Amino acid sequence: MKRMLCTWVAVCAVGWFGVGATAVAQTQDIPPDARALLEPLAMAEVFKLDAGMKAFRLFPLDCGDCTRESLPDRELIAFAVSEFDPGRRLDLRRAVLLMLPSAGWLSERGINEGLISWQWIPGPEWSAMFAAYLETTTQIRPVDGQVPVFVTAPTATCLTAEGKPAPGTFRDPRPTPAGSEPACYRGTGKVVPLSDLRFEADHYSYRASEATAGIDLSKASIPFVPLTGSVHRVAPFREGINLIGSPFGLSLHVIASNSFVRIPVATVKQVHTFLAGG
Repeated sequence: MKRMLCTWVAVCAVGWFGVGATAVAQTQDIPPDARALLEPLAMAEVFKLDAGMKAFRLFPLDCGDCTRESLPDRELIAFAVSEFDPGRRLDLRRAVLLMLPSAGWLSERGINEGLISWQWIPGPEWSAMFAAYLETTTQIRPVDGQVPVFVTAPTATCLTAEGKPAPGTFRDPRPTPAGSEPACYRGTGKVVPLSDLRFEADHYSYRASEATAGIDLSKASIPFVPLTGSVHRVAPFREGINLIGSPFGLSLHVIASNSFVRIPVATVKQVHTFLAGG
């Protein structure tokens, strides 16, 4: 009865609280049997994390093919969570809740919640995760959650043989590790938040924002780097957990158990679009 009530509350919250177009599409795409099973679990975890949340939207990402039969094989399910002001219809904060089920969590006998772990990823923490992925798939090194605009490719030097600034280059103004030279790019000089990046088929573009004002965005992009073999970048995330960025997506490496959970590229894209306000 408790699970049925939670499911009813979750569905009514989606209907009454005015979910945006993306949220409605995601929710309607999920088969009812999978939604009825997943939503109570996620709702209970959200209330455990923040019992004072009064109005919020909750829906799975990249789960259009989820069915009750396929759920036991899923390594990860990502839920978008946005708290909002119901009077003004404005988002107050956004986060993503990662459900990490282990083998056997769902069987004919029901759900074994002891085999499910959760990770709560607020927007600022996602920047660190996305930076690991971005640095793997492009030639761009994010610094403090920012990336350069108008980049075509890194270049060897910002200076000519005479020591003068090379035409059409941009020396990255952001801080660098001690003893290292600032990166140099072809293009105009400006840096913007990671949230201003937008996924395209083979590159990142920039959205129009206060940070990109005055830039011809039709000519600004970050191309993906063609990668051969298996290229990975490792970055610390939380105590006992590392992030591994690769062309195939992001992975969470749980050091104690030496286990890996992959966040596929499609989910990385949806999470980034959601947390960036898309």
